[in-house]
This record gives sequence, structure tokens and C-alpha cells, in this order.
Amino acid sequence: MNQHELWQWMMDGNYPETYPDGIEHRTAIATLARPVELKKWQGHGAKPEFKSVHLPSGTKVKVVMASRFGDVGITDNLNAENGYDARIDVEPDAVETLVNIEKQPKKS
Repeated sequence: MNQHELWQWMMDGNYPETYPDGIEHRTAIATLARPVELKKWQGHGAKPEFKSVHLPSGTKVKVVMASRFGDVGITDNLNAENGYDARIDVEPDAVETLVNIEKQPKKS
């Protein structure tokens, strides 16, 4: 599965008319093919409000969101069900950022 196919699978899980497979929220684990900079929110009133975290290529991340804009949201918290720290473009012509993608469907 490439990163665009991941996006399609996640979008199918996010916006179906019904949930015939019992999956209401789809996530995945992937490996970064290139370095990514996360922006981690530190909370209301924190100085600075966001902290930059550099993830080198080879880092495992969790994909927790797919948007209609052709991107996915990732976090380095592999236990997260939501909440992302970076958005990755996964359009068919985008640079390959996510590899070794493993679907992690959560049964409701």
C-alpha cells in the first residue's frame, strides 16, 4: 500500500454511508522515508505554544487523520487515536514520505 492508497482507505472509513465492516475510525502505522518536523502543542498559555520536534527518516509514526484536501495527519505517539502534530501531502504526485504502511483498524 502506498501513501495515496492509505489516504483512500482512511477516507472510506471516515465518510461511509454505513459501517458494514464495523470500523468507525481507521488509523495506520507507517515509517518515515524522509525527515519530518512535528509541531507539538504545549497547551494554552505556554511559551512557546508549539515545540518543534525533528523526526529522522526511519521513525515509526501513527496516521490518525485523513482530510479531503489530500493529506493525512501524523503523530509520533503510537498509542494515539486522534491528535496529529504534522500534516503530510499524499496526493499521487507528492514526494513519498510514508512507507511500510500497516493498517490499524479499530473495531467499535
